[in-house]
Amino acid sequence: LSVLEHTPEPAAIVEWARDCLRPEGHLLMAAPCCWPRHDWPGDFWRILPDGARWLLSEARGWTLDELVLQCGPDLAVPNQLFAVARRREW
Repeated sequence: LSVLEHTPEPAAIVEWARDCLRPEGHLLMAAPCCWPRHDWPGDFWRILPDGARWLLSEARGWTLDELVLQCGPDLAVPNQLFAVARRREW
């Protein structure tokens, strides 16, 4: 998933992705953390590490395998978040 910032309900999209995957299926997520606003078709969110951990939590049906922040030219500010998670069996 790489468009969560463009949906008013990112949790619903992540839930839909979970329902589409088989148990132990993988989800790759990329989301901006500190990124300029880019309007079209709407720019609603910035996913930060705590938000990614919540979206991909065990309580929501995921096992979070990896969470990585990528820094831009100013190495003090992460501008992109990448996550790998697996769908849990209920």
